[in-house]
Amino acid sequence: MEAVPLDFVTGSSQANPSSVYEQHNGSVRNFSRPFAGPPAQNPDESSADITSSNAAPSQGDSLTDGAAEHGLNSEEYRGVDAPVSRVPTESTVTAPQPRAGFLRRAAAGVGIDRFRLRGSISLTPSELPGMAPSQPASYSQLEEIRRVIKPGRGYRFPITSMDQGNGDYVSEPPNGGLSAWSHVAAGFFISMNTHGLNMSYGVFQRYYEKEMFPGTKPAKIVWIGTFQVFAMCTLFLLVGPLVNKGYFRTCFNYGSLALFLGLFSVSFCQDLWQLILVQGLLVGTAMGFVFCSSIMVLMTYFSSRLGIATVLATAGSSVGGVIFSMAAHHSIEQFGFPWGIRAISLINLITMVPVNIVFRERCGWRCPPSRSADWLISGDLPYAMMMSGMFLIFWGLYFGFYFMISFSQDVMHLGASTSLDLIVTMNAANLLARIILSLVSQLCIGPVNTLVATALSSALLVFLWIHVASPRSLLLIACLYGFVAAGAQCLATATIFALTRNDHSTGGPKVALIFAAMGVAVLTGGPLAAQLIVMGGGKYLYAQIFSGASIAVGGLFVFGARLAKRSRMGGRL
Repeated sequence: MEAVPLDFVTGSSQANPSSVYEQHNGSVRNFSRPFAGPPAQNPDESSADITSSNAAPSQGDSLTDGAAEHGLNSEEYRGVDAPVSRVPTESTVTAPQPRAGFLRRAAAGVGIDRFRLRGSISLTPSELPGMAPSQPASYSQLEEIRRVIKPGRGYRFPITSMDQGNGDYVSEPPNGGLSAWSHVAAGFFISMNTHGLNMSYGVFQRYYEKEMFPGTKPAKIVWIGTFQVFAMCTLFLLVGPLVNKGYFRTCFNYGSLALFLGLFSVSFCQDLWQLILVQGLLVGTAMGFVFCSSIMVLMTYFSSRLGIATVLATAGSSVGGVIFSMAAHHSIEQFGFPWGIRAISLINLITMVPVNIVFRERCGWRCPPSRSADWLISGDLPYAMMMSGMFLIFWGLYFGFYFMISFSQDVMHLGASTSLDLIVTMNAANLLARIILSLVSQLCIGPVNTLVATALSSALLVFLWIHVASPRSLLLIACLYGFVAAGAQCLATATIFALTRNDHSTGGPKVALIFAAMGVAVLTGGPLAAQLIVMGGGKYLYAQIFSGASIAVGGLFVFGARLAKRSRMGGRL
């Protein structure tokens, strides 16, 4: 095997002609050739020996000198569990060891700060800076070099720049290119199979009320749909730290598998408690792991174009609402509930397999350490008002998506096909609105103003819904409501980041906390509205008043957060 110099790892460019020998067990060891004693063998247990040499070693190099040269104390340079072996015994040469110590020395040589990895490795002076550039590397050393260049799980190799103060590094997002836009396309299908599937839940709600569980209170059935949104929002608090620690593939791949298996298992459910556990708990949790992990990784590919990338990716939720609503209605009507659900699970499988192949973490990205929730909220009035406002908005926002079909059949006495047109129209308008409102937000009035305007418009439409007397007017209300409701759905993240501008260390945790509040709002808002329908004797008046008032007050809270923050941030929000 051709000898490979170690100078590109250690950073050495000058050889020291002096030599130092040390007596050990009656023999003389040459420490500039640490593997000249017992022959080193590669990890594949090959019998090929490493070529030895009797060249004079370098003199005067010590662990302390090497550490001082790179700004490290001896303990940091050595590693807590990585004592430097001055005598290369057979165990230190041939036994496979963890590689933290080697990576720290390699990092110091190429100008990277210190590495914080678990494990250790016994090293020899030839791996320290200042040795001859012609020093050949053994097979095991070459393997360590490959691991530095292509590290494993739990570590991200820096690409562009570093923060020398704390050892974290920040690499610039590509903001385009084949890899970045392919992740946007994959995010489209992820949104379709998570939020899109949930936005079609109105079809399932109506079927469960009238066909599978007649006489059951709607407040009990709606827990299935609300828990799905709850899981997709609150799991940011759990999935975020896991993704930061390098477990994205675990969260995403196993979440995708659980999503398919959960959907397929719904076809075997016959009781309400089974549907709540499988379609609500299992499918909802799987949606949360898939959506939360994917959106975190997608945001690392964009900075200046993050708004348009997020809009294009989340547009899949509206498309999924249309596709899954029609698929659920027609397949269940023609083939029955079990085979209709299996058809939906097949759509999920076909669209998610390519996504799991394409979606990857971007090398070189690392999130800053998160802060405690108490620190985030205390003393931050705009943030507290924003959290309260988003909670109130989402407390009543999904009432229209979940109960529009039931209202059309119970109050307006429309047929099943006409009722389906309502939910399809709402989702189609929602798709168009995501694009238009995103452009308005980015080019004209900003995300906070756009969200406030659409929230107040949504509340107004809910109040107008009370006076609907004809199918055409109901269809118009459904179309307009689907359009303006997209403002809160697609601009929530951008609005929160607008309030935490230039604060990258806390922006992520703040978004996660507000998403958790939104999840709790959806989880409780649906059953509360359903209970108000029961209290009203089957009339929707109380539920409509609750939904409209909640959205309106929430919009005012967000506007108050804007006023409180404007003086600090300057300019528009």
